[in-house]
Amino acid sequence: MRYDIIADPIRGRWYLDACWAADKVMLPTPDEIKASGARLLGVDLNADHLAAAVLDAHGNPLGEPMTVPVDLTGPADTRDGRLRAAISNLITLAHEYGCAAIVVENLSLPTPATPDGRPWGEASAANTSTEP
Repeated sequence: MRYDIIADPIRGRWYLDACWAADKVMLPTPDEIKASGARLLGVDLNADHLAAAVLDAHGNPLGEPMTVPVDLTGPADTRDGRLRAAISNLITLAHEYGCAAIVVENLSLPTPATPDGRPWGEASAANTSTEP
């Protein structure tokens, strides 16, 4: 712990700043968590909610699924606040159910193709040309 005491004679005030550093903690890898047999909180991303379920080490659901609503409409600050609240809810659920990690789906779907077989991004770029 370090303290800095600073005098400001113009304002007639003293300031106290404190800083500290915590020991670095080595977090377990996903393989180590899986090998430990710990519970996980599995999360599925949906358009208007997060579907969550407590999972055993093999990915099997334990108990009933849970829903965390997410309304991402409105101004950016509002959406950010709602997203933070949803993430906080997931962390709370993981803590309440003794989960060692939160696992979020990663579908890694290929980029969809247009009817003529071109990737959507390529087709969109071709359609925005200003040439006659």
